[in-house]
Amino acid sequence: MSVELSRRRGFTLIELLVVVAVIALLIGLLLPALGNARKAAWATKTASNLRQVSLAINAFAASVDQLAPTDGSEMPTGFNTKNSGGIFPPSYLYGSAPTGYNWSATLQRQTHPVPGNGYIHWSYYLISDGYTAPDAFTCPAVTNGGAPRTNPGRNPLDWEPGQRNGLGQTVASASDFPLDRQVSRCAFTANGAIVTRNKFNVTSVRRDRAVKFTDIKGTSRTILAAEFLDSPNWESLKVNNEIKSHRPVMPFVGGSVGSDVYNEPNSSNSSRARFFYPDEEAIKKKSQLGVGEIANPDTSLNGIGRHHPGGDATYGGTSHFVFVDGHVERNTIIHTIRNQLWGSRVYCLTGNNKVSEDPRP
Repeated sequence: MSVELSRRRGFTLIELLVVVAVIALLIGLLLPALGNARKAAWATKTASNLRQVSLAINAFAASVDQLAPTDGSEMPTGFNTKNSGGIFPPSYLYGSAPTGYNWSATLQRQTHPVPGNGYIHWSYYLISDGYTAPDAFTCPAVTNGGAPRTNPGRNPLDWEPGQRNGLGQTVASASDFPLDRQVSRCAFTANGAIVTRNKFNVTSVRRDRAVKFTDIKGTSRTILAAEFLDSPNWESLKVNNEIKSHRPVMPFVGGSVGSDVYNEPNSSNSSRARFFYPDEEAIKKKSQLGVGEIANPDTSLNGIGRHHPGGDATYGGTSHFVFVDGHVERNTIIHTIRNQLWGSRVYCLTGNNKVSEDPRP
């Protein structure tokens, strides 16, 4: 009996092309969805990290009621709040030595008089005392997870291309010091009206003072920290080739002097506001952003991030903002100005530090 062998017919060229086209179509549909899912996951992780950082700051503020100079020099205003509430850490101090907590009020009178000692950054108080972990300061959506230290030390992984430290060294010539007491990568910056700079003894009209948690009015409507503006090699924070990741942002301007808030004249009339929210026009469009936005002469709020979903094509995306009460929102910079979410006072400044609810005249 003969057996007829069946032969399996192969795909024709047209059928193969159809299959390939269908696969390509499916990939085209799936890839954007996967990309959006990844961005959403990054945003969720960043919000969680920022909340951890805020909890750590508040825990520090609740437990520390004195941050005294270690050399016995005169304590700056507000640094001793015993029996009257804890204090927020300053954004940075000039160290008295290359390592450790040591600082002198005298050294804060000048512009980094001993650059080889580096900065003592607010993150150091939180990680060295166990309030949170270094990874809490990172964001998976930005370059290398965050900006490098201004003084990164010797490890080449902690540097960005083209970066110089406070001594003018590059990664090729770097030594162990200066090494800032700061997390190696930091994606977040603080509200400089609360987590103040170190201008405690300057000769300008105003000086910085330490801010107590109990000073803040409306904790659910006052931003404590936000995200830095991401950019290639972190050029958004670069000033004279130094990456100023130790700096906070100052969300307000003076009525007479603009962004130079330390020279805003004082007023004996406590009802007259001397400070204002910046005009919305001071916020740059996405296409206008460039190097050194952390030191933008109109407003350092241009140094705030725009790399998460949302926003618009003109100004870019959104950033996460954590408030003093610990809750996190994702918004645009302009939204925070329009709704006056940075506070009602420049809490860190001596004298009349009231912020107007009206536009700057």
